[in-house]
Amino acid sequence: MQKTPNPQGKGLAPLLRDLARARTASPPPPKQIDQITGELFTSLFVLNSEFAFRPVMGRSYWLYCIDGKFKLMLLAPDDWSAGHPGRFIGECVLREDVTWTLTLDGEASRDASLLRHLEGERRRLQASLEQ
Repeated sequence: MQKTPNPQGKGLAPLLRDLARARTASPPPPKQIDQITGELFTSLFVLNSEFAFRPVMGRSYWLYCIDGKFKLMLLAPDDWSAGHPGRFIGECVLREDVTWTLTLDGEASRDASLLRHLEGERRRLQASLEQ
């Protein structure tokens, strides 16, 4: 068995392979600028969370807020034997076009503090794009 120096699959080679796979697929339909901006925001938000694994396209991951930090984890809220480690935010999926989706949990979607935080992050991204 050949030993790999990169057993978790992190790094440039797997990313380039995934991008090449996405490029050879049938071209996606054109997107409106609002959709592109929304997908960019969601993807950056998910990617700025902490995680220690290589995500696989099409698989669900679970976003939590633990000690004030967002963390993407492999376990769903119901999979924890002793309760999840923090506040459950929502389900994330890496799509074939290498963008992320985030479906907020019902409770999280009604949390005014979380929604203000997300809106502030979105405004910062918008201001950065306008510069």
